[in-house]
Amino acid sequence: MRQVLPVRAFHGTTESAVDTILGTGQFLPSENSHDWLGTGMYFWQDAPALAWYWAEGKARKQLNERPAVIGAVLRLSDCMDFLDALRWEGPLQHVYEELKSAREAAGSSMPSQKIGQAHTLGCLVINQMIRLYSAHGVRIRCVRAPYGEDQQVFPGSAITRRGHVQIALLDEDLIEGIWTEPPVTTL
Repeated sequence: MRQVLPVRAFHGTTESAVDTILGTGQFLPSENSHDWLGTGMYFWQDAPALAWYWAEGKARKQLNERPAVIGAVLRLSDCMDFLDALRWEGPLQHVYEELKSAREAAGSSMPSQKIGQAHTLGCLVINQMIRLYSAHGVRIRCVRAPYGEDQQVFPGSAITRRGHVQIALLDEDLIEGIWTEPPVTTL
């Protein structure tokens, strides 16, 4: 986990948020209960078109907002990296079982989760895993994972229309530089 990986990443948002980020140098972490990689500042790795796609959807939901994207170079240090998911399978299953037992003892159940819906269960497990690692002196500063989203690009394909690698950054010090990313057109 000590390996340092520099990556190009993109944060889709609105013009007013970009102005705030560029003015203060600070991103606000997303803390929704359905954030699939837990609490963090979310980026698409090497995918400016997806960041623009997401930003356009976000801007449509807000009055008088226009989409915008910030590009960044991130240093993925102390990363819970699910590109190597086998490494994390055992710890994730252990945390899941502990949470499940604790909730059952309290008379409640685990949140349900289906692909393409809110990721409440994943958020709960990953946030708890980060807390447990931290309690044992292991710092997790970012989480990265691949995600196959939307329809297959052709029948039988494992490539999906909006498949991507996403990063949830927990430590802003991992941002080495930022810029405003120009709009992307598809080929």
